[in-house]
Amino acid sequence: MRSLAAVVVVACLGASAYAESERPRLERVPVQHIQPTVGAVVNSKTIYLNRCVGGCKVYAGYTDSRTNKSAIGQGTLSAYSYGDSSWNSVVNCMKSVMSRFNVTVTATDPGPAVDHFEVMVGGTPGQLGLSAGIGGIAEYSCSSPGVCSKYLPNALVFVFSQVWQGNVNEICAAAAQEIAHTWSLDHVVDASE
Repeated sequence: MRSLAAVVVVACLGASAYAESERPRLERVPVQHIQPTVGAVVNSKTIYLNRCVGGCKVYAGYTDSRTNKSAIGQGTLSAYSYGDSSWNSVVNCMKSVMSRFNVTVTATDPGPAVDHFEVMVGGTPGQLGLSAGIGGIAEYSCSSPGVCSKYLPNALVFVFSQVWQGNVNEICAAAAQEIAHTWSLDHVVDASE
């Protein structure tokens, strides 16, 4: 997983069309609760990228990608609105970023009976009751420093494509960053900046 942190940092540094003061925030929230006991072996190696065709209804509850439940926010996330070519570029970028790891990135819903991690990509943070300016958000598998689960099973994270104005590189970097939080990886803080 340490290698994944390096990949996420590289992906995030990829391209930025945003001035630092205007840059959307990537957030993580400490997990308040984990429904199942987390085992030593990850329950899934599938990352589902959901473009929310027809909207994604998000319900309150323990994070669970299979039932679209999240403790982060509730509401309906509007669909990814930048077209098929743009979406395919996001999917291909995530496949490339994650290619060195033993995971499968898919844009096909595995369904409610299959364990998987999910990134909902679309809409705005306000649609889930969150503050403006958040580009992505995930539950973080640590409740305090050094108190971490290895991962959040069936985690559901969010990347708000309208905040990124359809920028494929930024959406891809945000998706990699947010899913990494569910594997107990944090943001990198560079003291030289």
